[in-house]
Amino acid sequence: MISLIEEHAFDALTQLTSLSLSFNSLTRLDGNIFYGLHLHHLNLNNNINLSHISNDVFTQASVETLSIDRCGLTNISQAFLEPLNASLIYLHWSHSIKQLTLPETIFETLHLEWLRLPNNSLVNAAFLNRTNIKHIDLSANNLQLFNLNGLINAQSINLSYNKLSSLTISSDNISNLTAVDLSHNDITSVDVSLFENLPLMRSLDISHNLITTLNKTTLPYISKLDYLDITGNPLSCDCRIVWFVHWVRLNNAGIHGGNVCPDELSILDEGHCSAPDVYRMHKEDKKNGFLVTCLVSGVPVPAITWTVSTKENSYMTKSSDIVNGDGHITSSVYINETYLMEECFDVPGFSNMFLHESILNSP
Repeated sequence: MISLIEEHAFDALTQLTSLSLSFNSLTRLDGNIFYGLHLHHLNLNNNINLSHISNDVFTQASVETLSIDRCGLTNISQAFLEPLNASLIYLHWSHSIKQLTLPETIFETLHLEWLRLPNNSLVNAAFLNRTNIKHIDLSANNLQLFNLNGLINAQSINLSYNKLSSLTISSDNISNLTAVDLSHNDITSVDVSLFENLPLMRSLDISHNLITTLNKTTLPYISKLDYLDITGNPLSCDCRIVWFVHWVRLNNAGIHGGNVCPDELSILDEGHCSAPDVYRMHKEDKKNGFLVTCLVSGVPVPAITWTVSTKENSYMTKSSDIVNGDGHITSSVYINETYLMEECFDVPGFSNMFLHESILNSP
């Protein structure tokens, strides 16, 4: 096994295009070891004691594909990659990064198309800002938050096996993204904004998360997917998901985990689901205020939230709810200030649709 490589060791191999130094006992790469080489592939994998790479190791060299897997790097500087700014296209760097984060500008000047950093200990991905990387793999790290904004050229991203509970996305500058893998995380819901901001997305893997239901507002976007995986989620077999079950029956191409609630579906099919309906509202004058009551029906029993709008602001308030014997709900809220409007509505309700009814008042 090789434990040491001298500077300029490969100077005479000017026609060399592929070099593998894997499964050796290298501890350091110093000086101008790869000086002048123009490599398509450089493999440094499985040098488990390789803890240091010199900043000038790639002086006057070019490498298109660099693989650094299962090495022991502890102090990573962006300078060692700088000589590869114009040549490096594919970087695979796994089981090697002991740091919790990388320098924010480490990949900024590179022309990478593929960046694979799986199975490391990274807790944030700020180093992706201002990069033009097309394919990103950050699977099996310790990410709890991830912001897609700024990844203007990204086409695919793998965030599986992290600790994500949500995904931040509020920009239309990532419209090139076509494939997203969010499997094996702690995500509890899929917001429609994920789809609205990713109009080109055709593949979505949200398997093995904590998702209990799907919002019907996502239907127009799910319908455009070529691949959707929802296996391994604790989906609730109630009226909120019946729309999805029926849709999968008719459009099951590319849907994995689509055999949702087969036993409960026959019951749901028998008309046991009905949309929430606010069918009566009543206002009663009280001392120093008003008592406003609404009657709501629906199966399953809707959850009621009130919105109170005053001249200054709008806010949510708790209500007193009584489930009647016929399944209807009587919901009341006391307003002790000058107000303009109250709204009684269902959250999330049948198919997660909001229903409103209002009373306009003058003080």
